[in-house]
Amino acid sequence: MPVFLYHHAIMKFKVGTRSSTLSLAQTQDALTRISAILPFVEFKIVPFSSPGDRDQTTDLRDAPADFFSRDLDAAILSGDIDFALHSAKDLPESCAEGIDWFHLPWREDQRDCWVFPQSASGEQLLSRSPVVGISSRRRAEYLKKFFPGAIAKPIRGAIPSRIAQLDSGAYDAIITAGAALNRLGMQDRISRWIPCDELPPPETQGVLAITFRMSDPRVISLRNHFIKAVRFVGAGVGSSSLCTLGGVEDLRHADVCLYDDLMDEALLAHLPDRAMRIHVGKRCGAHSVPQSEINTLISRYARRGLRVVRLRGGEPGLFGRLSEEIEELEKYALPYVVRPGVSALAAATTGAGMLLTRRGISRGFTVMTPRVQGGGTADVSLSQRRNLPMVFFMSVRKLREIADALIADGLPPDTPASIVDNAGGEGERTLRGTLGDIEADGEETAPGLILVGENAKRAYRRDLGA
Repeated sequence: MPVFLYHHAIMKFKVGTRSSTLSLAQTQDALTRISAILPFVEFKIVPFSSPGDRDQTTDLRDAPADFFSRDLDAAILSGDIDFALHSAKDLPESCAEGIDWFHLPWREDQRDCWVFPQSASGEQLLSRSPVVGISSRRRAEYLKKFFPGAIAKPIRGAIPSRIAQLDSGAYDAIITAGAALNRLGMQDRISRWIPCDELPPPETQGVLAITFRMSDPRVISLRNHFIKAVRFVGAGVGSSSLCTLGGVEDLRHADVCLYDDLMDEALLAHLPDRAMRIHVGKRCGAHSVPQSEINTLISRYARRGLRVVRLRGGEPGLFGRLSEEIEELEKYALPYVVRPGVSALAAATTGAGMLLTRRGISRGFTVMTPRVQGGGTADVSLSQRRNLPMVFFMSVRKLREIADALIADGLPPDTPASIVDNAGGEGERTLRGTLGDIEADGEETAPGLILVGENAKRAYRRDLGA
């Protein structure tokens, strides 16, 4: 179940933000919006300066990544504030140790814009060699391409200060984010919007972000109102028809899909036209994207409030890297849902007539791989097979007999064991214990399985929400 803020008590948060006019305005607006959704939450704004506010001479093109977030990070880690609210583009690519983040859903226009002096004609200015105030390499490159006669000059200061410098004659024009002017109620100073295909804005321009102490349960409970659970979807093997209806439905609502090789790419047709498609597959150990980067992409897009689908070939729990990707989300307490798929095991056996269980021939089977981490080959001898987890179907009523037989055969009584009732159904339930103490609780009528081995004590986190 999702971890939500409880309505029976007022929760109070100290919120840090930079003391600039823009930062205070956008923070107050964002907190007002949150309060409208969560009326049992109260906020106190605590203004801070930052290195970028105190140092008005360094060209922002040469500034350190945490120029506008360093002091707020320190206040979060010291406990002086509960979280900080930023323009997302002011945050470094990787936050400081111990700091986590997420995006709020309210976004302003991403485009940059020209601002001219109120008494000047923009067309006349740009036809000459105007002095243009800029604060990024991106904008400098735009000038060089579209207005090669312009003189790019660094500009610093809060937005009202920049406008004042423009009107005083220090610059002939400036380029800035339209979002800033909109949030300050200065839309009338936008002289001309710049199309995104001429000057592509950063993904995070116009977006607000919250930073907080990693694993802080109160802020995580607030965050869960603004992010969506990641969907891990088994694509099935070979044919798109072997993906579940639940998986297809997840694809239909995705904002981002990270997908593998060895799957039917017809499934991608279910994605909305706007959805990002990111190929992260591998063949024979050759990764198009390293696993660590895949993990980072999944958690990053989830924190941005996007609907993320990780589409994995076959059944993701069998010889895949599902555990690593889920551990990444659990590290940040990000919610997720897993949709199993039809595996190559089922397709190659049940689908081909080589049934793994037949009356009078076989009552079970062993599944393992000789491949190990790093590409080597491992032992597949009987001694190794004896250490594999065991699954017993249609066995719950014989639980004690099975457990006693396994103990008599040499397995320690403290070997983990679990009973799963109605697996995959609405009333799915798991009972955990060891071979020595596990018991079925009463008359079992739902389909049940017994799992024995170290794997039996593992589980997905169910407290993160869906």
